Amino acid sequence: MIDEVNKPSQLPPRRVFRYQLNLGDKVAYTVGLPEACELVAFQKGIDEDILLKLNNEIFFGHPEQGAWTMGKLHTKVNESLRSAADIQIILHQGYPVGYFWLKHHPRLDFATCEIYVIGVLEKFREIGVGGFLVSEALKRMQVLGCERAWVYTDETNTRARSLYQRFGFVLDFIEEL
Repeated sequence: MIDEVNKPSQLPPRRVFRYQLNLGDKVAYTVGLPEACELVAFQKGIDEDILLKLNNEIFFGHPEQGAWTMGKLHTKVNESLRSAADIQIILHQGYPVGYFWLKHHPRLDFATCEIYVIGVLEKFREIGVGGFLVSEALKRMQVLGCERAWVYTDETNTRARSLYQRFGFVLDFIEEL
């Protein structure tokens, strides 16, 4: 069943979809690393400038994710990061082109982890970087013993929605902002 939350607004509502995936089946999520790429763990105190620049370029114009400041990045990191390994940056020939960020939900009665942010620079979206990042995020969740994965995306982001569905994610919640 899909829950819907409606909030009054002056602007036309923006619909955000939450997808869910049961990780208890221990499926092997393997998508090969794209050529000339490497995945590196975020290093707190070192990589903030790289992450901020990458985030703002990927999400330019997005109402919540774009135009972050260093202060906002630090707040988000401090409130949601359990381990530096929960943020992974993908490099193409040494240049950052995408990343994922996991957010844990320990207060729920089941081990749930969210792909809090996943993004890829536009010119690298057709070479498998996004699929690789989703695969690596799900593998990390399994290693951590998570039972359920969540990911949120705008209704209009059909590319992301299709990618998540290919991994078996199922729509379970719609919110209007």
